[in-house]
Amino acid sequence: RPGPLTAGMGSDPCLMVRLPVTLAAGEKQSFSLTLALGDAPEAAREGARRILSGRDGGPASLAPSVQKLALSERDALSAFELLSRLAAAEEEADRPSQNALWPYGISGDLPIAAGTVAGETEEAVLWCRWHQLLTRAGYPFDLVILLEEGGDYRRPLRSEITEELKKLGAESALGAKGGVHLAGPDAAPAVLAWARAVLPLEKREATEEMAPPPPVALAPEPAPWKM
Repeated sequence: RPGPLTAGMGSDPCLMVRLPVTLAAGEKQSFSLTLALGDAPEAAREGARRILSGRDGGPASLAPSVQKLALSERDALSAFELLSRLAAAEEEADRPSQNALWPYGISGDLPIAAGTVAGETEEAVLWCRWHQLLTRAGYPFDLVILLEEGGDYRRPLRSEITEELKKLGAESALGAKGGVHLAGPDAAPAVLAWARAVLPLEKREATEEMAPPPPVALAPEPAPWKM
């Protein structure tokens, strides 16, 4: 049953499904539930069937995307760490108005991840791969790379990152809403003030604890949904 998220809980979609099960005395059963990615309901259902049947790849798995983007297992996990920062509830902050982003082609309507590059572009290329993995999986956000090129008219950092985007087949993402934006240091004050995640990601304290979920009141009748 759809409903609004509780204020302050973040932008992660939430789903609770209750399935009625009847067991005879002493009977044991095992059940498998799958969560599949698909552009349409039937694609998601087929993906779920593939998972249950043990078949690899297909719409149910992000593995093909990870492989195409040449991401290691650690890199892919780091992309989902970035996702957790982007999807977290925003804290009240003193920042410039949203239109301060507009001169740089950034609407401010989507979450922003931003990082500064001053030398090698290897790290920035990894950020672009994270961006492609998450956006292709259905989570749009703007990646803003702040380039410190020291007035070099050749703009080598911009050229290298643009070429890498072409290799990823993501040149259309350059400057697009929910895409990759290359900006100069003058954009930093507004962009960093609006960024939900600043790159590179800092390691979270090991002592950080997650708050327990709120209690859920379950009605005794079976769930009304049809599977």
